[in-house]
Amino acid sequence: MPVVAAVAEWDNLMRRLNAAAPEAFTSDQRALNLMEGEWKDPGFGRHYTSSVDGRSLGRIPMIDLETALRAVRLAKSEAERVVQSKSRPTQAARHGLFGGPPQRA
Repeated sequence: MPVVAAVAEWDNLMRRLNAAAPEAFTSDQRALNLMEGEWKDPGFGRHYTSSVDGRSLGRIPMIDLETALRAVRLAKSEAERVVQSKSRPTQAARHGLFGGPPQRA
């Protein structure tokens, strides 16, 4: 049987993940999805097992197609806002505080 390093054993990883981001798990240690800026438990869970030893590892949170499409639209919108905000001159640049002429937004 293959051997997994102690630091990579599932139980150790789950303890570390829970310590780092407890808000990402339910009280019974199921993983949540980060959706619309909040940790949620939408959809359903799909069982998964270790490919190393076949041991049950839990449930992966799954979402339906409509929820996934909404998440993609929201992520696209958020990315576009970030790009737009980075392409605008800063307030200091608009007022010519960096040695050049004032810039327009």
